[in-house]
Amino acid sequence: MTGRIIVDGYNLMYASERLESILREDFEAARQTLLSDLVEYCDREEREVEVVFDAAGAGGAERHEKRSRFLSVTFTAGGKTADACVEALIYGVPRGGAGSVTIVTGDYEIQRIASGVGMLRMSSREFLEEMRDSEERWRAELKSRRTRRQRVRLDERISTDVRAALERFRHRR
Repeated sequence: MTGRIIVDGYNLMYASERLESILREDFEAARQTLLSDLVEYCDREEREVEVVFDAAGAGGAERHEKRSRFLSVTFTAGGKTADACVEALIYGVPRGGAGSVTIVTGDYEIQRIASGVGMLRMSSREFLEEMRDSEERWRAELKSRRTRRQRVRLDERISTDVRAALERFRHRR
């Protein structure tokens, strides 16, 4: 995947078994866990993600937060759904830029609209799998780096001057 990702936040939360179990106990904790997971994903992949949560009947104006260099969060205005906000974001992408945007939602109608303007679409479950794969690739890379560091030979760690002095010492015998 390349480019920007727009995510229906609650749709993604309900698609995750782990988050859904947290939801049953503490709704806000589940949302914060998702945002934390998304910050990690964005930072690892250096991908711009905008996650949208609807106001779910609450009043107030639309609110935007920047959670990290790559993650933005939008809370819709009272009475406005996340679907309506995502749809507005879809139609707000400049002509020619649609192919670089991926919409993440389980809502078929929003997927259809995104596809119709040339955007990529991904189900929430597919995106959760992408996030897991990203973390696995990152862990494998860290492990590989540690292994490579452990296999560095002594003569590769010492300076050229010290190596030359040791060679001279070895040839004196």
